[in-house]
Amino acid sequence: MNYSTTTALVLGLAALAASVGCVRGPVAPDKACVFPEREITVDGDVADWSGATWYDVSNAGSQWLGQGITAEGWSGPSDLSYRWAGSWDGKGKLYFIFDVTDDCVISPPAQPNSFLNDCVELMIDYNHSGGPRFTEVTGEKVLRGYEMHFLPTQPPLVFVDDRLSPMYPMAKPQNDLFRNQYAGEIAVRRNARGYVMEIGFKLPGTAVGDGTMLGIDTDVCDDDGKGRESLLIWHSGQVNFWLTMDHYGTVVLRKDSTRKSEGTK
Repeated sequence: MNYSTTTALVLGLAALAASVGCVRGPVAPDKACVFPEREITVDGDVADWSGATWYDVSNAGSQWLGQGITAEGWSGPSDLSYRWAGSWDGKGKLYFIFDVTDDCVISPPAQPNSFLNDCVELMIDYNHSGGPRFTEVTGEKVLRGYEMHFLPTQPPLVFVDDRLSPMYPMAKPQNDLFRNQYAGEIAVRRNARGYVMEIGFKLPGTAVGDGTMLGIDTDVCDDDGKGRESLLIWHSGQVNFWLTMDHYGTVVLRKDSTRKSEGTK
């Protein structure tokens, strides 16, 4: 990466300060962001998220620099910024909503890999264990966490398992895998500022419940027509966030104790 140690430190501290309410790594539940139980219809409408806690990612300290991305590639919040919120259904399905400001959404995407286009990225450490996101066992990649990519195309394109599709080439979207194995849903609504993206899914083979803690990070990539120019990230700062889960924010799932459970009157 081409940035000085001082720049990296300043940007990293600013990014951490922007992630109010969450801390990095394993923490007590009272220090975690809360994903409350909520009824969500995945349709790209923010109405279901009334009263939600939104996490804002809109300042210079949220920039990730490297792989050709420089500070000059981002001209401010009107160029690229976002806020996001999360919840679950009380039974195992996670929901996310992203309200993205992007002054130039390229459609159809022209870059060869998902992350080089306008793209929402979601990282999940499902065991809240930190460490490397994957390991190599006898030459095969074994995932310890997810790096998921969602593109605001019509229809949206989804990439969720990089074991099956390394580097997520655009020619191999995983929408069917997402729908069938993750009970996945996604909706995108374009607007004058950019777009709203709403996502819901289960984690295959992972049981979650009241009190489950997860490591979470989010970022949004921006292509204004000449390739990826900027990337804003919520929590990890200037690290290889797609490789290490040590810097993700901590989330705890909480049931709504005021709601009646199934089978009660």
